[in-house]
Amino acid sequence: MNTKKILVGLLLILTIVIGVVAIYFATTLKNKNTDNTNTPTPTIKITKTITPTEELVLTSTPVVTGTITPTPLSTLSCGQSCTTGSCSSGLECLSINGSKKCVSRSCVKLSGADYVDNNSCESDLCTIKDAVKITKTSTISCISGQTNRRIVFNIKLVNPVGVLNERTNITLVDSLNPNLKTEYIDAKSISNNGTLKNGQIQWDLLKLDANGGSLELHYEAIVPSTENGKSYSNTVGILENGIQKNQISFDYTVNILPCTALISDQVDRVLFGVMLLIFGVFIYRMNWHEKIGLFYSKNGGNKINTLFKNIYLELTQKEKDKFERKAIRDSKRN
Repeated sequence: MNTKKILVGLLLILTIVIGVVAIYFATTLKNKNTDNTNTPTPTIKITKTITPTEELVLTSTPVVTGTITPTPLSTLSCGQSCTTGSCSSGLECLSINGSKKCVSRSCVKLSGADYVDNNSCESDLCTIKDAVKITKTSTISCISGQTNRRIVFNIKLVNPVGVLNERTNITLVDSLNPNLKTEYIDAKSISNNGTLKNGQIQWDLLKLDANGGSLELHYEAIVPSTENGKSYSNTVGILENGIQKNQISFDYTVNILPCTALISDQVDRVLFGVMLLIFGVFIYRMNWHEKIGLFYSKNGGNKINTLFKNIYLELTQKEKDKFERKAIRDSKRN
């Protein structure tokens, strides 16, 4: 068994044992020092009678200062007639058989002066036929004794449920962002015989089982701390028999924090969370929250509360008076 896993297990068990013992002693001390004396809490009732002295009539007159012309938005949907820049996000206004329409560039190819169907999409020229789902994620971690960081990129492919045929000739191309230099990529970490060349990682002859079959690919990058704040945005495209079956954009900003973990960031968070939970239960069982409240009240806490309350009431009254004076002035003008 991995030594680190054993250490994590022992620390977790030790934390739980200490917590149980602390709660046990807290309960015992509470039972021995139970105070049944209830101190009545004084109640202060403030009554204020407001007598109206003047009836106010507020009127307003709308003022038209000009005509506002809204800026046209690029919202035309797939298949609609268009002009350049008028199609919604992800679509382009291209000439199809002599007329301009909003289509996806992934669905067409240039033939002479016009674009034509490349047979990868439905008849709307926007929806890719049997598109393979792509999901890309990344995680960053420390490297012991180094200022460098390891970033693990994971790409998951899914053959949609309902597609009953196995996909056997899939090519995936991950086009790296220029910020993620080729020398940062750990070529040995590229899974499934993927290759790194000319700023791209490519996997060929991938297979997906029918009806929801999936496959996960991954690779790692070792980046220096100077990369902090840089964007690693890039595109991931998938082809089947040379025909595009999907493409996504992936955005990731490098966030390099100091490596302060005792074991790992995830394990440290779990242990710290358990300790906080145990400490909170201990305070509750010892009634320390009540004792802190009583101490605050007996040592000037009520005076402080009253002071802030008076300040609040004074400011509120000033605002009310100011509003009333303005309303009276406006009513006299009208």
